Amino acid sequence: MPPPKDEEVQERAIWIFDKLNGYGITAIVTAQLDPVRIKAYRALEAKNKLTIRVQGSWDFNTRYVTTTLEEQAKTFMTREKRGKNSPLINVDGVKVYMDGVPNDAEGGAPMIDRYETAPMFGTPSIDESTFATWMLRFDTEGLKVMAHATGSLSVRHFLNSIEAVRRANGEGPRHHLAHSMLVYPSELERLDIKRSNMITEVSPFNIWVPDPSANYAWGKMIGRDLFNITQTPIKSMVDAGAVVTYGSDWDNVPDPNPWMGVEGMVTRQYPGHPEYGQWNPDERIDVETAIQIFTRNGAMAMQKEDETGTIEVGKSADFIVLNQNLLKIPPENIHKTKVLQTVLQGKTVYTGK
Repeated sequence: MPPPKDEEVQERAIWIFDKLNGYGITAIVTAQLDPVRIKAYRALEAKNKLTIRVQGSWDFNTRYVTTTLEEQAKTFMTREKRGKNSPLINVDGVKVYMDGVPNDAEGGAPMIDRYETAPMFGTPSIDESTFATWMLRFDTEGLKVMAHATGSLSVRHFLNSIEAVRRANGEGPRHHLAHSMLVYPSELERLDIKRSNMITEVSPFNIWVPDPSANYAWGKMIGRDLFNITQTPIKSMVDAGAVVTYGSDWDNVPDPNPWMGVEGMVTRQYPGHPEYGQWNPDERIDVETAIQIFTRNGAMAMQKEDETGTIEVGKSADFIVLNQNLLKIPPENIHKTKVLQTVLQGKTVYTGK
C-alpha cells in the first residue's frame, strides 16, 4: 500500500486532536511515533494548527517489525535522527513492549504465578536483561521509556530494571510504566516516585471496573482471588507514593473519553452500569485525587509540571470549563460531564455546543 500523502496525515491528525480537545484534553503521551506522524505534527505546529501538546514515544520492538533491535533504534537514537523539541512537541520518548495482554491460549502476558486456566506463566516480548540493557541506553540518551507491562512479572522486571538504571546513571529522564495492570502488594513501595523517578500509568478504565466484555475473562484466567488482589490497586499505589497518571489506551478501546476513567477511579463501578457490580471498593479514591491524576500528574508524566498541569501564575494557560462541578455532584454522574471550553496556551481550541 502506498504511504499516505502529507496532507492526508495532517487531516487525520486534526480530526483526532479535535476529538481529544472536545473531551478537554490538552496534552497526550502517544506511542508508536514514526517519521510520517512527527512530520505531520511539526507541519501543523508551524501553521499554528496544532491544538495539543504531544509527548511522542518512538516505536520499538513491536512484534510487527522484522528488523533487529539495533536497526530499530537507529531511526531515533540520536538528536539528529529525532529532530529538535519544540514548544508543543517533545520527541524524546520510546515505547517498549514488555508483553501483550493476558492470554492463556498463546502464552500472553508473563505472570509471577501461573495462569489458573492453563499450565503456563506467559511469554515476555523482551527478556529482562535485554530490556534493562536497552533501558540503560535510552536513559543515557535522555529518552523517556514508556514500557507496556500488563503482566505481574513484566511489572517486576520493569521495576528491577529502572532501579538498576538509577544505580548506574542517577536520576535521569522520568520513565513510564504503562498499564500497570497487575501489581503485587509487595511491589507497591517500589512505585514511589522518590525512589526511582517514575510514573505509574493505569489504563484503560475498564480494567479496574467490572466489564463483561474484557476483564471477566482475565479474572478467570489469572484466578479471581489473585486478580482481585493485584488488579490496578490505584488507592494503594497513591498511598505508596506513586505518581499515578491515566492512559486512555485509545484506540484499543473505542473511545478516549477521560470522564469514564475519572468516575471509575472514584466508584470502581462501570460508569452507567451499576448492575455490573463493583470491584475492589477499598481501592476507590476521592474526586480531588482523581482530578490530580488527570491534570498535574499527567504533566509530570511529560516532565512538564513546571509549565502546565496546574493553574498558577507563570504557567501556560491550559485549562477547561465544564458543565458541572465534579466536587458537588454524585460520583455516578461524572461520566456525563461535558466540556464547554478547552484552552491551550491561552487560545481556545474547542467550544462546546
